[in-house]
Amino acid sequence: MHKKFFGMDYGCTKLRFGEVNPITGDIHNILKYSSTKYRDDDKLVDLIKQLIPDPRNAGLGICYAGDVDEENLVVNLSANSGNELKKSFAQELRSLGYDVILVNDARALTMGVSVYGEGKDHHNVIGETFSTGFGAAFSSGRIVWTHAEPGHMPYRKNPVLHCSENCNNEQHLEPYVSGKAGEILGRKFFNKNYIKHPNNRRLTIEHPILQAALKEYNLGDKTNKILKTEDMMNDKTYNLIVSNIGSKHVYEAYRREPKGEPQKNIRDLQVESIADSFGILVSVYNPVDIIVYTGSLGNEQNELMLPAIELYRNRTLNLPSLSEQGKPIIVRTAMPEPGVSGAVAYYLQKKDPEIFYNL
Repeated sequence: MHKKFFGMDYGCTKLRFGEVNPITGDIHNILKYSSTKYRDDDKLVDLIKQLIPDPRNAGLGICYAGDVDEENLVVNLSANSGNELKKSFAQELRSLGYDVILVNDARALTMGVSVYGEGKDHHNVIGETFSTGFGAAFSSGRIVWTHAEPGHMPYRKNPVLHCSENCNNEQHLEPYVSGKAGEILGRKFFNKNYIKHPNNRRLTIEHPILQAALKEYNLGDKTNKILKTEDMMNDKTYNLIVSNIGSKHVYEAYRREPKGEPQKNIRDLQVESIADSFGILVSVYNPVDIIVYTGSLGNEQNELMLPAIELYRNRTLNLPSLSEQGKPIIVRTAMPEPGVSGAVAYYLQKKDPEIFYNL
């Protein structure tokens, strides 16, 4: 029977699964689930049993956003997904006869783009994830030699932000470059500038960030009462809408009013921080030919990523790569699910080297 290869990418918000062509990295019938529904080991095992009823002649690569023990198939900690306990679902799958590997998501991303994506024609490749958290890994000659937690390195910026709940340290890089930065800073602004005087409050509730958050709230749970702008004159309702501010609302406001605050300040801070992240990683992994990134911040190409790339290229603060071209190419991956494809590529390197080294 022809062997089939499956990949799973367990992210902080979404779980993605699909059958992967080992030669091209193409994914057949990608399935998506909410990660929060599958935080328990038993539920994850049951899901895999449903998706792959017969483990014979099946190879399974799983990548997970967290600290992964590849040898023992354990996730020690996943700081941004709410999983504080060790996860041993992959061990259980192995005991049930599944041929499975487990790898960190940044390593899988980097393997995916190195083997199937934008990095396949380059020797030294960095993969970066800008999503709920921030991670990176480095490959040379299509082998991922290391991965880093650059998001948890010291980074001095104002305002001072706390890292994720399971880290909670001040002045780490992650809260400034992750997909949650706009959310954190947007909520902080409207809580700090909480205005009680009715005339001034009336101006505040018309702000495009609050209007965007209000609109999404009303489009959400249909059991909620539909709220109007005027309802935010009430303290409880105002605080409710502030607590629903997300990063996309900040950048929606930036597109509408690019000189308005706080969206301009938040955008400028993130652009500079993302540019710094490129320079930091190039300094660590020199020489670097290409940086390939993915994640929710990639949706803000014109507002964040392209300006950050331009800033990195044009300033002399950061050390250039020691590769022949100087500073590396920086691109967003066009792969639809690089973590899923990358998990299979990682499986092939570990379990089926005959296929891997002939790709």
